[in-house]
Amino acid sequence: MTIVVNGPARIPGPFGTVPVSVDGKYPNMPGNARGPAGYYPLFDTKNGPAGTQTATKAATKAHAFKMPKAFDSASATTKVARVVDWPLFGKSGPKTTDISQGALPNCPLPTILAAMANTADGRKRILAMVTPHDDAAVTDLSDVLDQVSDQTGSVTSKRYFTVKLAKEIEVSDVLYTDDADSGWSPLYMQASDSGSPVLWACVIEKAYAVQEGGYDKLNEMVVNKVWKDIMGAKPNGFEINGKTDLEKIRERAANASKVPTILASKNDKSIEDASKQKVVHDHGYAVLGMTGNTVNLYNPWGNAVSLPIGDIRKYFQSMFYP
Repeated sequence: MTIVVNGPARIPGPFGTVPVSVDGKYPNMPGNARGPAGYYPLFDTKNGPAGTQTATKAATKAHAFKMPKAFDSASATTKVARVVDWPLFGKSGPKTTDISQGALPNCPLPTILAAMANTADGRKRILAMVTPHDDAAVTDLSDVLDQVSDQTGSVTSKRYFTVKLAKEIEVSDVLYTDDADSGWSPLYMQASDSGSPVLWACVIEKAYAVQEGGYDKLNEMVVNKVWKDIMGAKPNGFEINGKTDLEKIRERAANASKVPTILASKNDKSIEDASKQKVVHDHGYAVLGMTGNTVNLYNPWGNAVSLPIGDIRKYFQSMFYP
């Protein structure tokens, strides 16, 4: 991502790296695929509920969907489009640990969703974003047959969802997965809590892929646009450098349990060694709150990170909040 601040100067920006090997995670990913250069200013708000369809209508005509194009990296995995029957939400509703980015260079989306799931108002917004419909759905694969393994025609499932983004998008529960006969996983958004995975983040990501014209378009995400699509307005925020007042960072980090707050790491690969790989360069982190002088973060790859507040100035370049 690129942020424009006070004229034409451009800050190299976060959000758009393909996960590479960090502590053994994603060991086969191909290096960093840089995010887009989007000129957005740093400082800048159908269907009824499930069950409204009649039984006769549901029995006679399934809802039809086109599968969005997949994202293919240099080490593309063989894909299968299949029904993922996870529950939409867990018993306690959306959680930050429901988020695990997967093999897409689209970290603005999972970072913002993780930050939302850390706040009461954010959780309410997520619940309102996704409406399930228990009705027959047929997902047409004709546009993606060159991207899936040994599949033709379509996939039938028993539900679909309406997702509120910049506009309302309808999607089925058919996702791209690896081609394992058992123990398979979605290739893109997943769930770090593998014992009880839920689908809401995957559904929102798929809706975003439909809105943007395919999963292959999601590597072009910039945080300001994604934030506006989900939250209704572009974020506020500020740049971070070695002279930034720590109390300014502390105030926003301490408030992260009340309003979604995210950090963007510097576009400097050397910070990974300096931070002992706790911070990935050119990447987004959800801010969870403060414990004493420690800032608690969530990497959307699925792991928590805690750093002294002074390290925020060392390793991060900007902070965003409503």
